[in-house]
Amino acid sequence: LASNQVSCFLKGSDGRLWMGFNNIFLNAVTGNMSVVKKYPFPPAENRDWVFKLIEDRKGDLWIFTYSGHKIYRIAYGDERIREFTFNDNKLNKSLSDGFNDVCLDNKSRLWFGPQFGNEVFVYDLVNKTTRYYGAAAGLKLPFGDECMGISEDSKGRIWLLFLMNGLFLYDPDTELFTK
Repeated sequence: LASNQVSCFLKGSDGRLWMGFNNIFLNAVTGNMSVVKKYPFPPAENRDWVFKLIEDRKGDLWIFTYSGHKIYRIAYGDERIREFTFNDNKLNKSLSDGFNDVCLDNKSRLWFGPQFGNEVFVYDLVNKTTRYYGAAAGLKLPFGDECMGISEDSKGRIWLLFLMNGLFLYDPDTELFTK
């Protein structure tokens, strides 16, 4: 393995166990633990750590780093790690300021919880569009509150947990949040 300090892991639909490390390496291990493939990141990123791994419906692996606030992707059938940037400058700027959690919902949207901020950012992977949710959608947060977690329930609702303001629920039918 790249290190003994595993920061996250994910079992992929192809049976491989993906492991992220605090030294910006990624390992893929086959189901019988006989083959370990090491995926190094660009040298400039070697002080960062992988904090979240997500697999989308196409089988692409999404890799989220903490300190550098970068996103990488390994496309299904490809073995190369490529940095991913969005076609939205406001979103790229917001993500570079930091995000604490990310969730891929059942509609192929990435939900980003801010490290410090008062909006939640949602990127639609299919349509390549971005939505911003803040006070107008019922997400009333002071600037500086931290999103500690994002999760989707079986009804397609999104739950967000904030350090200072507690739990919020996003209703996809009304497109509003309630506390």
